[in-house]
Amino acid sequence: LSLVDGVAVYGGFLGIEVDRGECRPDRNLTIFDGEIGDQETVADNTERILTAIGVGPDTILDGFTVQNANNDTGDDEAQGGGLYALDSAMQIVDCTFQHNVSGGGAGIWAERGNLLVTSCRFLNNEKSGMTYLGGSPVLIKCLFQGNMSHFRGGGYNGGVDYQVPYFADCLFVENSTDGRGGAYFGLGDANFVNCRFTDNKSGESGGAAYLHEGTAVISNCTVVGNRSGYVGSGIVAHGETPTPVLTNCLLWNNRSKRGTSVEYDQIVILGGTINYSCVEGWTGRYGGVGNFGDDPRFVDADKENLRLRDDSPCFDAGDDSVVTQPTDLDGNPRILGARVDIGCYESLCSAIAGLDLKCTSSGKLKATATTTLPEGATVRFTQPDAQGRPKAHPAAVNRRGKSTAKWRPDSDAPVCIEGCAQPCKQQTCP
Repeated sequence: LSLVDGVAVYGGFLGIEVDRGECRPDRNLTIFDGEIGDQETVADNTERILTAIGVGPDTILDGFTVQNANNDTGDDEAQGGGLYALDSAMQIVDCTFQHNVSGGGAGIWAERGNLLVTSCRFLNNEKSGMTYLGGSPVLIKCLFQGNMSHFRGGGYNGGVDYQVPYFADCLFVENSTDGRGGAYFGLGDANFVNCRFTDNKSGESGGAAYLHEGTAVISNCTVVGNRSGYVGSGIVAHGETPTPVLTNCLLWNNRSKRGTSVEYDQIVILGGTINYSCVEGWTGRYGGVGNFGDDPRFVDADKENLRLRDDSPCFDAGDDSVVTQPTDLDGNPRILGARVDIGCYESLCSAIAGLDLKCTSSGKLKATATTTLPEGATVRFTQPDAQGRPKAHPAAVNRRGKSTAKWRPDSDAPVCIEGCAQPCKQQTCP
């Protein structure tokens, strides 16, 4: 299927809507499926599902699932399974690219052009969730999870041609490669803001990211729990003179099989700058200012809740001058305290003015937080269950600055705001 220049296509409708804003892609799946033949084999699946050649920004793909392409033929045309884009600047919004296979760029293969990709998911694609050669793609609020590559860049592969990708509020989780860059491999001046890299793996170096060339600017990112078969399970900048600039970043618990030190497990760079960052095993060998290696004190690292407690050394420890996004990865405001926090999450504790608990007539617990947060921010109430395991109850802040959540408690344990020592209150409901 070829996308037409200037034409917008929208999915996510049930068929009874009267307005485009009523679409719900998460509920009403609209699927481009490459599974067209024998359901027991992928050999006869569609090679490429979508193509976009020379289309501009008025071309929009919104609200679709693109899945089960099989373009791993071994020839020169075996690039791009879900979408093949050439010299295009289209918009891709709220789409899922999953279970596609190709010789490269199984989810999306793009050459040149400037794609704008927003709120999309790249799931379990084989030979990279996305491959981009040249151009300046922009990816905002995207998830790369479970993608793999035999060569490099399991989540995103930006090799071969110089490029300038921009990532904001993106998650890279459980991507893998036999080569370098479990989640990301790239040449060029990449920019990462408020991104999180966790549980990615590489057979060689760069469990999370491998920067081969250019000046990558990485700000307020969290890189935790990645693994590699060689050195540098967090970030590696090693190749054609890469010079990354890391500021307000948190690198912790990354481990490699051949690492010579805990610090080298987190980051290996030949040049570049690190400032105002928390790096496990920090020795000072990379210089910079405002860096340290103290325990970041996550809310619950075992459960991969990497938000900060209010006693974290990363609290109010960053550099405000590099902050370009008004919100953090949760969508909450940045710089709530004296200075920006280190990592992809901003602590809300300084914005909580009070906590009130009541019991409803149905026996539910009603928790209300009074805050100085803007409408739309999210407060996470926590209360341990009967086994002592913390359970979070997120709720949005209204226009009066209040956030309210209701739930049926299974213990009388105190209710707190996640990560905050105070306020905490206790209420027994009949």
